[in-house]
Amino acid sequence: MRLGELTQTSKRVAATSARLEKIDLLAATLRRLSDREVPVAVAYLSGELPQGRIGIGPAMLEAAFP
Repeated sequence: MRLGELTQTSKRVAATSARLEKIDLLAATLRRLSDREVPVAVAYLSGELPQGRIGIGPAMLEAAFP
């Protein structure tokens, strides 16, 4: 699965207030993944990075995008 597909799922989940629809969207996405992809996808969809901290803070982002 591509990161873009996870992004679309995340946007669709954010766009609905219906709890069951959110569950259906997430379940459908996770069902399409291989066993190896599930932990990575869950991390991204829950707002975490699978590798943990990446060492980029606000100052570095501001410097990159003045």
